[in-house]
Amino acid sequence: MGAVTNNDILNAIVSLTSEVASIKATGEATKAQAEKTNGRVNSIEDWKNGLMAVEQYKKEQQPTIKAGTVIYQQKWFQNEKLVGAVVAVLLAVAGAVGYVVGMPKG
Repeated sequence: MGAVTNNDILNAIVSLTSEVASIKATGEATKAQAEKTNGRVNSIEDWKNGLMAVEQYKKEQQPTIKAGTVIYQQKWFQNEKLVGAVVAVLLAVAGAVGYVVGMPKG
């Protein structure tokens, strides 16, 4: 081997710089592609999870009661006695409030 000249050192530096730039560009392209792919995979997983949730909801909402087993439950406001009692209490409260408000201040 002969003596190493300044030109040899400069050529080696230029070559290494070029290699480093190539490796850096490949790394950035690989990273960008990985992020893009991960984004797509995440979107697909989100859609899959959403569809599974919809299917589960549909299964849970399907009627499982047969016509022979239905028991009618009367709503409270359809019960005449209960509504009459509620109205009587409200009228009594309103009368008491009216009496107190109408009392002369003394």
